[in-house]
Amino acid sequence: WRALAGPTDPQLARRTDPLSFNARFGGSSRSEAVALAPPTLRIKAHADVVWAFGGRLDGLTCTCPTNPVHAVAVPAPMIYALRICKPLTFCTLGLILAAVLQRAGDVLSVNLDTNGGGLVVTAVREGGGVFLSSCGRFFKAPVDEVRSQSISCSDDALSAGSVELCEVPPHSGTLFSPVEVSADMLEGNTEAVRDVDVLIVGVRPRASTPSIVRQVCDDLHAKFGGSACPSSVPSLNVGCGVDLLAVRALDFRIVPAAEASPLQSFWSFTNLARRRSDANILNHNWWAEPVSSTPAVLLCLRGCNLLSRFKSFLMHEWKLSAATSDDILFAPSQMVAEDAYCTFFAHL
Repeated sequence: WRALAGPTDPQLARRTDPLSFNARFGGSSRSEAVALAPPTLRIKAHADVVWAFGGRLDGLTCTCPTNPVHAVAVPAPMIYALRICKPLTFCTLGLILAAVLQRAGDVLSVNLDTNGGGLVVTAVREGGGVFLSSCGRFFKAPVDEVRSQSISCSDDALSAGSVELCEVPPHSGTLFSPVEVSADMLEGNTEAVRDVDVLIVGVRPRASTPSIVRQVCDDLHAKFGGSACPSSVPSLNVGCGVDLLAVRALDFRIVPAAEASPLQSFWSFTNLARRRSDANILNHNWWAEPVSSTPAVLLCLRGCNLLSRFKSFLMHEWKLSAATSDDILFAPSQMVAEDAYCTFFAHL
């Protein structure tokens, strides 16, 4: 039980026991812990048992009942996959990713469903995906979420029926196809590359909490998505010159070392940190922090002069704490963006 509960301080539990109850479901202080480890003193333990089960135990002796009924039975962790059947939109992206990170368990990967336009999530959770049969609030907002005033989608935009179990994809969905971007790929398309930018935005694993990921997506949608797009426009085609092309979330810690060489292109990602003197230092391995149990999130956007617009937004307007620190990174040039796109999104 001590191993399952973890430290009483949820912040400490996230660093030392990231899979414990307090790390996954606790708040920000000791008073918001969801499970407490039993006390070491026998008399104190008995007092707690009497308080919780008063009337069923003798309050004067420390005698335990014969053949007690165990109230907690935790199934073994199992890998499983679920499919979110509804088409993905820029507006609902934050809501969906937040729900996945909040309730799916230890997320290994999130990939586009090429057949239905939704997402396929691979995760590890106690009992696998059996919880879905009784989970009617999968897409409800996390308790600690700070709502943005510009959010245009409600939590009722998706229903629990939009989620179903499916087969686990090969290699848990962590495969990617490294493709080198050569000058021939861009030849004859100079004007298009200059005017229409592909932007890859990455969120560090340590910042991939449900509330932060939803706020990142909602802020980007509020700034670049716009509300003038008619309902007749296809789901992945967002107005105001910005399209949401793809999204992925990967736990790069489980990527085989033999296939990790293309990840070095991530070293070229920058954060333009405004309050750090070492902002020019290479961000080595920002995508696979060993102390975090959450995946790195990658967003792929496309729009007219989007790179310069995003830089201005990040440097001067975005007040989100993850943006003002070094938790939001992006491809600083079209060559880096094209390389990352071909590696992580071109095969989807």
